[in-house]
Amino acid sequence: MQNVEVADAWVSSQEPALFQAGFAPEQVNFGLLSMFIFVLFGLTFIIYGLEVTLTDVYPKWLGCAGLVVGIAVALIGLVQAYNGPSDLVTTILFTVWVMVVGALMWRRAGATP
Repeated sequence: MQNVEVADAWVSSQEPALFQAGFAPEQVNFGLLSMFIFVLFGLTFIIYGLEVTLTDVYPKWLGCAGLVVGIAVALIGLVQAYNGPSDLVTTILFTVWVMVVGALMWRRAGATP
């Protein structure tokens, strides 16, 4: 059975067993996504933030912002694993931080060492 067929059967189902059969993979998928958010977006940016903070290449505030966003996203990943989805921190704050880092790196790439 294709995923679309499972989703269609799940939506039109009146039987609890079929409903649960369609709901279980979604719960597993969401649990894995939450841990993916925790590790990839949380811990990774905590490490990047620490590195930026400990070097003199980029401004210290940028590293501190990365730490704060990384900690917030890691916490959101854990909270999502227990309570359900939340896009505020993982979408907005993470995107803003990545854009600022990208702009600073782009400007620095054109500078002579």
